[in-house]
Amino acid sequence: MALLGISTGTTPNDGTGDSLIVGADKVNKNFQEIYNAIGNGTTIFAGSPNMQVGIITAGIVTATTLYGDGSNLTGVGADVTLQDNGTGIGTARIINFGDYLDVSSITSTGICTVTSTFVGSNQLGVRTDVSQTTGSIADGAAANIQFAGFKSYTLYKVQTSAAAWVTLYTNPATRTADASRLITSDPADGSGVIAEVVTSGAQTKLITPATIGFNDDNPVTTTIYAKVENKSGGSANITVTLTILQLETWWKILEDMQW
Repeated sequence: MALLGISTGTTPNDGTGDSLIVGADKVNKNFQEIYNAIGNGTTIFAGSPNMQVGIITAGIVTATTLYGDGSNLTGVGADVTLQDNGTGIGTARIINFGDYLDVSSITSTGICTVTSTFVGSNQLGVRTDVSQTTGSIADGAAANIQFAGFKSYTLYKVQTSAAAWVTLYTNPATRTADASRLITSDPADGSGVIAEVVTSGAQTKLITPATIGFNDDNPVTTTIYAKVENKSGGSANITVTLTILQLETWWKILEDMQW
């Protein structure tokens, strides 16, 4: 509705202006227009927004606050074009960066920085030593231990603090199924045994060629399951150290970046 102006006549009391009822009606209609535009018809939205009412068909709208459900807005939340070394690979509205990546706050110019947190034991290509110690176990007795490792890994070395038979498994079920196997028997194909070593004391065994191990929990975890049988000749707390290399880091990053 266009603004309804009140006619005041040409000179005072000349009788040519709007009557009181016509003028009051115009005032009501003007206010009703305002309340409809920046309120719900009866109440103005909180904050008394400073806005210009109208339809902008092109260009940029700048405002500190927008009211309403935005159902008539178009071109909002447009997809981001994703490229790999300049080659387009798709679009996305949300990019979720997971483990091993830090994302900075968005700057005033709309830029954020993504940096890798591959340092120390998390760095792809860096070997890691993980250790666990059993409780006191009698000679010839066995204990189960778990290492905080990786979903998949390359195994290079197994070190023990005393003579022991150490076996690594894919999950607890395969370890349980293998519990009665004798040291003189080889594990069956597909039994879930990743590797096993027998040491004669405080000793490091090289795994040659290196063996690939993996976790087969459901869902997959980073736990490495092991059984340690004491061969020291007496009760002992046996520390086992694995030298491993993480294999699944890059796949983890791709998994966490949800397009």
